[in-house]
Parts: sequence; structure tokens; C-alpha cells
Amino acid sequence: MPRPQKPFFTRRRNDSKTFLFSINPASGLPWKACLDWQRRSFQDFPDALAQYRNPKNKSAADAGVIALIQYLNQELEADNARRIPPENVTVSDWAKKFTDIETSPRTGRNAAKNRSYSLGTLDTYKTYYNTHIKNDPIAEMLMSEVDEDDVTTFTNRLSIKKLKNGAPMAGSRTFTGIVIFLRMVFREYRRKHKRWINPFQDLDPPSQNSVPYDALPLWLPCWKKGEYPCGIYGKCLAISI
Repeated sequence: MPRPQKPFFTRRRNDSKTFLFSINPASGLPWKACLDWQRRSFQDFPDALAQYRNPKNKSAADAGVIALIQYLNQELEADNARRIPPENVTVSDWAKKFTDIETSPRTGRNAAKNRSYSLGTLDTYKTYYNTHIKNDPIAEMLMSEVDEDDVTTFTNRLSIKKLKNGAPMAGSRTFTGIVIFLRMVFREYRRKHKRWINPFQDLDPPSQNSVPYDALPLWLPCWKKGEYPCGIYGKCLAISI
């Protein structure tokens, strides 16, 4: 019959007379957290447990590790209380993550590619979120429950909004940006939930209408000396009209 695993181990080093310790899953901590506390020095204790950093004997070392396990469990419980289960996150809460560099799921991937995250892009996302998404009915829906009809209804509401000049938002740069931002938000949710059906997957991305402008030539012919203020015979800079 195997011996039951101990919650932790402490060992005194012969070279420096200091202590090392390891924490095991029998302590109640997740195994990933235990891996972070394998063969660690007491000097690695958090500031809240600074009084345990220099144990003089094994009893003091054991007491320090017990205090550390209690501290880590409390921190873990507090962190779990702050987390929202992925299946219960609303569109508003999920979209808001992408407006802050510290919470955006894309920040770490950009850093891994040695690409800095544009603060200007974040400001644009924040404007889209605060102005057009946060107070819309779709914001209170759960990400896991949004379907294609909900998305098309949102884009319909968005398209009939008015710009500052009174024109409808549909086809504008603002409309295009908001929809592209929301498509990105839903695509990122799909990365974490492979079996979830993205309501945007069968909808084409919006295209922005642009009006071409004819460009005037930089130089225009001058047939009479002195005809234009430049006084150059033969050619003159075009004057904007």
C-alpha cells in the first residue's frame, strides 16, 4: 500500500544552513500552483509573510510553509470569486476586455510575436464599446447564447443611427469599425470554445463605400508670360479651386 503524500516537505541545506521547501497537491492547492513552489527558498515568500523568511529550525520552517499554504488558498479563493465562468460571460463583459491592454486576450499573443499593442487602437475600441455596444440590448446577452439573428438585429439598429452630420451610420467608417471590432471579439471567444458556433461565421464582413476624387495635375501650362503670379513662362503651379 503506497504511503500517503505529505502536504509539504522542508529540508535544511548543509552548505548554507538555510531551508528549502516543496508543496504537494495534498495541501489542497492545484497541481499547477504546487509546481511553482517546488524546491523554493523561504526568501521567496510574499511580503505578507515576510516574518517567515528566515526560519531558525525545522519547526519554524514547517510553520512558515503551513502559513504559506493558507495564504495561497485564500488568494486562490479570492481570484476565483473575481472570475466569471466563460459560459456565463455577457457580450458587454467580454467586449470590455479588449479595451484595456492588461485584460485583452490579444495582448499576450502580440507580445509573443514581438509586436506592441497599439494604444490608439485600444482607444478606438473603447470608444466603440462605450458609445455603441455597452448600452445596446445585445450587451446583456450571454456570449454562449447569441445567435445570427441577434447579430443581424444589432447591425440593423446600428445602421439606422445618425452620424453628427445627420447621415445614417450604415456604410460609414464608424459603422464598419464597430462591426469589425465586434467580429474580432466573437472570433476571440471562439478560440477558447471550439465547439461554439460563431454567429458571424456566415455573415460577410462590411465594406466601406469610398468616393473617388479626380486629382488635378501639379503643373498647368502658361501660354502668356505673367499670366500666373509665379511669373514662370511655360509652366505654373496649379491653383486649388
